[in-house]
Amino acid sequence: MAQITSLINTSAENQEKRLIEQMSSVSEDIRAANAAHDLEQATYNEGMGAWLDRSKDIVVGVSKSREGVKTRIKSDFAVSFLYFPFSLRGLC
Repeated sequence: MAQITSLINTSAENQEKRLIEQMSSVSEDIRAANAAHDLEQATYNEGMGAWLDRSKDIVVGVSKSREGVKTRIKSDFAVSFLYFPFSLRGLC
């Protein structure tokens, strides 16, 4: 009976050691995955910040271009009315 008890206890201890080793391995894997995720998240955030800055630059450029077109159209109309002062109401 003592021999059976000893075998059961030894088996239980070995099982416990295996579980502890597996838990340790899983914990290390989780830490490594978290570190990789943090690195990728930082890279993503940097990319999104650059993208946001670029989109702001594009909007500013479009706005400037729009204002330039408006100015040229107004100038063209002003010049055209100097040379053609008649009303365009009857033409429409």
